[in-house]
Amino acid sequence: MTKYTSNNYFLFDKIVPVIALIGISGVLTFRTDNTTVILVGISILILLLTVLVRLLSKLVSVELTDNGITVNHLINRNQTTIAYHNIVELQHQFRYPVFSRNRIKYQLGLGGKVKELKFASVVPNGEFNEFASWLKSKNSKIEFTFLPADSPVEVEFKGRD
Repeated sequence: MTKYTSNNYFLFDKIVPVIALIGISGVLTFRTDNTTVILVGISILILLLTVLVRLLSKLVSVELTDNGITVNHLINRNQTTIAYHNIVELQHQFRYPVFSRNRIKYQLGLGGKVKELKFASVVPNGEFNEFASWLKSKNSKIEFTFLPADSPVEVEFKGRD
């Protein structure tokens, strides 16, 4: 059963300008007869298309269930499951109450590379303690960190102990 859900659709804030730049570069590149301008324009288009593909490949939706974290990649339709015992750290980034973000650091296997997963905050800031307690019940070794260090969420979190 899904307990919490989130996504990282905030990446569209970066995707839309890249698409606009691709359009502008395409128009400017192919409206000229100068070979040098065309070659430079094509190089810029290739670079922008590479950036766009990388951003699109990072789009995910996240489901936190009783069994683990399911990450659904929207573009390539892959699904990854992260077991709670693999989570090393949860970082809460307080920006503005609506735009807070979470970053989970997890390690696959013993001595494996530590990976990161960034997504919009799972719960509103006022409900973070309940979420943290639920997550702690899944893995008591999770370290909680906060940015900025004096965020209201951290003050409330440390005051609960």
